[in-house]
Amino acid sequence: MILELTYSALGVLFGVDRKSISKIFISTLEYLVIRCQDFVAWPSKEIVQSTMPDELKNMYGNCVIIDCTEIKIDQSSSVEAKGQTYSHYKKGFTVKVLIGCAQAGSVSFVSKCYGGRISDAQITTCSGHLDFLESDYLVFADKAFPEIQSTIDEKGAGVVLVMPSFLRDGCFPKKK
Repeated sequence: MILELTYSALGVLFGVDRKSISKIFISTLEYLVIRCQDFVAWPSKEIVQSTMPDELKNMYGNCVIIDCTEIKIDQSSSVEAKGQTYSHYKKGFTVKVLIGCAQAGSVSFVSKCYGGRISDAQITTCSGHLDFLESDYLVFADKAFPEIQSTIDEKGAGVVLVMPSFLRDGCFPKKK
């Protein structure tokens, strides 16, 4: 359950000033970032192969599944920050993070936060995620990522982007 309480509301609940709540929240996040940074690690091909379900091992080889998630934030007082964080898709102010998962379900990549205005493909390119991919990797992504194909091609690493087909006039295109 997400309550989406503001710092002011939390301040009233706990009898503490809104600015104190903000400082506590930020310092807690900073502590968690430091303590949890080793929880996310890019696995070697050997680890991927040894932990992958047999059904996927035969079908896909080495693959990573990527997607971005958006987190609502309060509106900034800065005009520049408002412009960077306003998400038309979410119709509000957000930050985005790119998450990569290995076949076995472990989180293998978490990008830094970007303003909600940036596209998923731009985050993928800017975050350095593609630098981890070796030859013969498959990248599974949704419809928000077609622009990364050119970056993958430029790197020439033999990485294949796999995305679902798009509906056209209510129908999926026929396979070629």
